[in-house]
Amino acid sequence: MRSRAAAAILADAGLENVYIAGSDGIFTADLLKGGGANTKGMFLSSPDFSAFTGDYAGFIAKHKAKYGGSTLSTFHAHAYDAANILFAALEKVAVVQDDGTIIIPRQALRDAIYATKDFKGVTGNLSCSASGDCGAPVIAVYEIQNSDPATWDPSSADAPNPKKVWP
Repeated sequence: MRSRAAAAILADAGLENVYIAGSDGIFTADLLKGGGANTKGMFLSSPDFSAFTGDYAGFIAKHKAKYGGSTLSTFHAHAYDAANILFAALEKVAVVQDDGTIIIPRQALRDAIYATKDFKGVTGNLSCSASGDCGAPVIAVYEIQNSDPATWDPSSADAPNPKKVWP
């Protein structure tokens, strides 16, 4: 159910049967802060956090304990996995010279990343392709239930706001 203000704006434009939708770029509590009541009823696409097969729940618990709040980015778990794939590849190819200088051969780093297989990430087991793609994000659609930023918690499939509505 969208706000009266949003409904009136759409009706004035002859768009009363149009739903407002957005993507991961606005999938944040900041949208609620800026849009207020006009965000209620919006649909947003974003990663399906409930589809992650790794220890995502543990990752979120550790993040909340350390930083005292929710993650800031929609692709936080993907970024964490990507960084750890990079760190693992660096461990394999970095060469430490006698004087302490660290040399990282670019082609060797690229090859090590692309050769990643069954990496245990928080989003699941990841393998990289010959083109360097190292994940398979599963997308879901969520509906904003209310405009209170304090209720924003997409990390749980049971979260009241935003509510996962597909798949």
